[in-house]
Amino acid sequence: MLGLGLDTTTLSTAIAVGSAFPPPFLISPPVISGGNEVGSEVSGVTGVWQAGPGLGFAWAWQRDGIDIVGASGTGPSVSPYVTTPADAGHALRLRVTAIDVGGSITGYSAPLISYIAPLAAAGSWQFVFVRTMPLAPLDLSAEFSGTDLAFAVAAGSDPLPAGLALSTGGVLSGTPSGASAVVTVTVEASNPVGTAQRSAQVEITEADLFA
Repeated sequence: MLGLGLDTTTLSTAIAVGSAFPPPFLISPPVISGGNEVGSEVSGVTGVWQAGPGLGFAWAWQRDGIDIVGASGTGPSVSPYVTTPADAGHALRLRVTAIDVGGSITGYSAPLISYIAPLAAAGSWQFVFVRTMPLAPLDLSAEFSGTDLAFAVAAGSDPLPAGLALSTGGVLSGTPSGASAVVTVTVEASNPVGTAQRSAQVEITEADLFA
């Protein structure tokens, strides 16, 4: 629990005997909600506080713990924030400072991570690899945009030829070890807000075809 404060019984006693008011006490932290995709609107509430007379609020949207310029205000109602590309991959949270005659205490919401949805470049790949000849690693991620992407062969796709592997970072590598073949492999990039796919025709040939 954030902040300093007294329980309800102690607070009532302090008021009754004329003691100084304690600062606000955070009962439930600020909460934010909304979509994780860049361009989504995120809303917030100031939380639940135990406080003395004159309670007021100062709030700000933060990116990685730093107040976002132009995204702050005062009062119990928090203005929504629309995420931008600058927020992609960063932790957004709501900072709320409660102020009354006894002082001030600051509370924070849980973070929300914003992402740019995956997008694949137009077209497809065509690869010809020689059986038993090691590949120079191929970075397929260059044909996708988005943030925090993870790569895999899509469900329902032809599998990669034996000996080849696709890393979660989008790098194709290995040494073809199976028989000559032509397959169509669908590479999928994903993050928490979407997926994108691009196909690759992969041909495995015998070495003597290139002699």
